[in-house]
Amino acid sequence: MPRERRFPNPSDHEKFLVWHKARQQAMYRGEQWQLTPEEFIAVWGQQWQFRGRGRTDLCMTRRDNRYPWNLDNCEIITRLTQFRRVGLQRRQSP
Repeated sequence: MPRERRFPNPSDHEKFLVWHKARQQAMYRGEQWQLTPEEFIAVWGQQWQFRGRGRTDLCMTRRDNRYPWNLDNCEIITRLTQFRRVGLQRRQSP
């Protein structure tokens, strides 16, 4: 008997798979992950269609990398903004 999907809607199931991959990547990097699939989907809201890998596409990031991935510490920004933040952090670290 096939396993029942947590999100039977194909669109929500795709988002669940993206959540799962993001959680696994965070765990691989040793980052704490506290977002449920429902919270992850809620953070993206109507912006989901604009996510991607291009400079002007959107991505989810932590506001402060010292804290876990959770509702209070996540935001959606452009990848270009994220690249600039990472570059600035690298230049400022000892």
